[in-house]
Amino acid sequence: MEKDTLIPFNGSKTFHLFGDEARVIPFDSKIPLYVCINYDGSQKINYEYFRIDSSKYLVREYFRNANINSNDGIKSTGVKVIKNQLFCDTTLHKIFDANNDETDVTRAICYKEFLKEGEWEEYEDSTFNAIRWTGSYRNNKRTGIWTRSINIVGKNLILEEINYDTDSTKKTYTNNLIPNIRIDSLKLLLNGRWSLETCDDFSTKRMFYYRCQKLNGTYGPGCNFDYYQLFESNEFIRHRMTGCSNFGETSIKGAWELKELNGQRMMEVKFTNGRVWKFKILYLDKDMQFVTERI
Repeated sequence: MEKDTLIPFNGSKTFHLFGDEARVIPFDSKIPLYVCINYDGSQKINYEYFRIDSSKYLVREYFRNANINSNDGIKSTGVKVIKNQLFCDTTLHKIFDANNDETDVTRAICYKEFLKEGEWEEYEDSTFNAIRWTGSYRNNKRTGIWTRSINIVGKNLILEEINYDTDSTKKTYTNNLIPNIRIDSLKLLLNGRWSLETCDDFSTKRMFYYRCQKLNGTYGPGCNFDYYQLFESNEFIRHRMTGCSNFGETSIKGAWELKELNGQRMMEVKFTNGRVWKFKILYLDKDMQFVTERI
């Protein structure tokens, strides 16, 4: 039985990727310093591997369609470790000699395990203000506390956490009020004026607001230009965002409503010109920081 030992840099694929890879290999070494693997049939990078030492690589995985994003298109990044333990794929070959006699030969291609280890970041999407998971792996399995968060307007807001050392099916919420608040209580919290810190035009998927406070009966300067005002009567007023012009001047007021769909809190706004926007409510905390996602 013949046996080859390879490092599977791309799942079950081996070093022989027939033009879908680029490598830099140091003199007198079979271990590459750098490996770049493209998506099949594309020039777009799928994976990059940067050698740390003889057994470790920094790995970057990229989204296929990520021309405009807040993280250079990175889908996940962390360290993978080459383990000595082998796993093998076997194939049966038929060989014919000069007399046309047939002989069966089994060939095994054996791979060293290449496993995630240590801290990793894994992004859910490639949009601006991308949602990501951060935590640690041990032997390719998630361990300890993993945090799902969104970085928006320079703030890292924790949406939820999972402790894989106790119960991987249970989510906990240290700051985010949304999953555990009644929808009628949520409506009461949302009544008032909310300063809009991101554009609300068609190109913006996720929007960040904070609650405006009155001083001596009036709102401060930061709450008089770019805001949504939600009234208990279900009416609302939108003051257009400075520099965000992809929304008609006529679309400045209407009605708002909260709904629940498959456990997800939703907000729907209907403008007087007939236009309808729907949002997932991702985050609300005690400091009245508020995040929605247009759907």
